[in-house]
Amino acid sequence: MQGTVDHYQPKSLRPEVAYEWNNYRLAYDKVNQYKAEHTDVLDPFTIQPGWFVLDFANFLVKPSNGLPLKVDAQVRASISRLRLNRDDALVQLRFSVVREYATGHIDLDFVKRYYPFIAYELERQSITESIKKTFR
Repeated sequence: MQGTVDHYQPKSLRPEVAYEWNNYRLAYDKVNQYKAEHTDVLDPFTIQPGWFVLDFANFLVKPSNGLPLKVDAQVRASISRLRLNRDDALVQLRFSVVREYATGHIDLDFVKRYYPFIAYELERQSITESIKKTFR
C-alpha cells in the first residue's frame, strides 16, 4: 500500500491554499486518484467516530444508522467517490487484514497502527475475539 500527499482542497480550485500545511492529507494513492479534483469527499479531519461502519460479513464500508440526513449524504458520497466498495482490491485488502489478524499473523496493535478504522470497528463491534473463530 503506497501513501501519497493529497491536497484536500484541490490546487486547481483553491490555488491560494496549495502550499498551506493545513490543506495536506496523507492518503492511499489509489484513493487519492479517485478523489482527484472532487470536493464532495469528507475531510478526514472532520469525520466523527461512528459515521462509517465496516460490515464484517462482506467487508463493505457503510454509513452508520441514524446519522443526520446531511451527514449520511456526505458519508455516502465519500464512499461512492472514493470507490471504497466498488474497487475490489480495497474490499480484499480489508478482508486480508482481518484474516491476518484472526489467524494470528498480525496482532491488534499492528492493525491499530496501520489500519485504525478496521481496529476501531473490531473493538466497537466487540468482535476482537469472536472474529477469530470465523477463520478457523
